[in-house]
Amino acid sequence: MSASLPDVPLVEQEMKSSCVAASARMVLAFLDDPRAEEDLRALLGTEDGGTRIGHLARLAAWGYEVNFYAGAPLVCAVVLPPARGG
Repeated sequence: MSASLPDVPLVEQEMKSSCVAASARMVLAFLDDPRAEEDLRALLGTEDGGTRIGHLARLAAWGYEVNFYAGAPLVCAVVLPPARGG
């Protein structure tokens, strides 16, 4: 049985320190919510040294739910889209 990966848009990070913001940008674009990396860097508090992974929780300001799962040596963040009315 073969598995396929979702068609997540690939974008290059605009700054050396913006890998978390660029990753979030790709996820949001996949969820049909394209955002500028500059806006993500501002929301996530990206600094010259990078972005703290926990700052992904700030996506809640845009209606997203972010869940973190820790497992050495990685931390996984799952971004869930806002609930749509209907």
